[in-house]
Amino acid sequence: MKKFLGIMAVLFGFLSCNDGDVTVKSISFAEIENAASCGDLVYKINGTDAMIIKITNATTTAFINTVGVREIAITGTTKVIYRTYSATPSTDNFCGVPPAATPSLAEEWTAIGGTIQITTTAKKSTPNATTGATSIIGYNHNIILKNITFQKPVGTQSYDTFVFGNFTTSTTLTYPFSSSALSKCSTTKLYSQIDKEALLLDNLDPTLFANAVTTTPRVANLSNTTNKLRYLVYNGTLPTAYFCNTTTPTTPTLTESWEVDNTTTQATIEVTTTSVGSGTNVVYTHKIYLKKVNLKKDNISFYLGDSYYLGDITTP
Repeated sequence: MKKFLGIMAVLFGFLSCNDGDVTVKSISFAEIENAASCGDLVYKINGTDAMIIKITNATTTAFINTVGVREIAITGTTKVIYRTYSATPSTDNFCGVPPAATPSLAEEWTAIGGTIQITTTAKKSTPNATTGATSIIGYNHNIILKNITFQKPVGTQSYDTFVFGNFTTSTTLTYPFSSSALSKCSTTKLYSQIDKEALLLDNLDPTLFANAVTTTPRVANLSNTTNKLRYLVYNGTLPTAYFCNTTTPTTPTLTESWEVDNTTTQATIEVTTTSVGSGTNVVYTHKIYLKKVNLKKDNISFYLGDSYYLGDITTP
């Protein structure tokens, strides 16, 4: 019996050893609602723990404002790092130049393999109570680390799936354009632009702008061929009369094109015409409304509203 108890004591002692190769530390960041960022770093802080993702040119390669799923391999330039500090760290520990020395770093793990999966979805505003209009107010990037292995000070720790959580980016879109003057190249091409963005009406039916006062609005369907409406975003400020050039300028470059989506409702253009003056001095003013317009890019869309005032043009 004594021999048996002795063997059991030795065995229990062996199993209780803190073998670095098999010790698994529980870490979690999923409950932290949204990640912070600076430069190419995206990070989360949970108490004294931090998880850092570094992707070169992150805003143009990973966290782009396009709906979809992207996977990026963890390599020498794409890094995932877990850290624990002596106290709760702050932004200065990751974004400071140089990084803050306090609190001190207690332990660091570096990912030596795996994939960063990023699923991007659009965030819409609450519909306007009067018009129903919505806008894209940002993009949510849900981050999951797949088949990731961390090199620890002693041993490794692996996960088939590790939920990092969400990172949100804002959008720079400045629509609506009602505060911007409506310009015309002709009565078949109209545009309204602000900085890098424009609403372009092209291949319009010229009879919409006939020089005759209306008693009821002239109405035509909008489509992606005739009476074509597009919302366009460029990588630089649009010069005056950019859309009136015979040949499209090479700069700035088009980065986003949103087109009319008539899947749920038929979008229309409505024109009401008034006049001032008489004889050869008469001037006609054409007031333009866009009705029930959904604009779509890829598989996301926003609604201009039940009735959207675009602006006026005049004809002699």
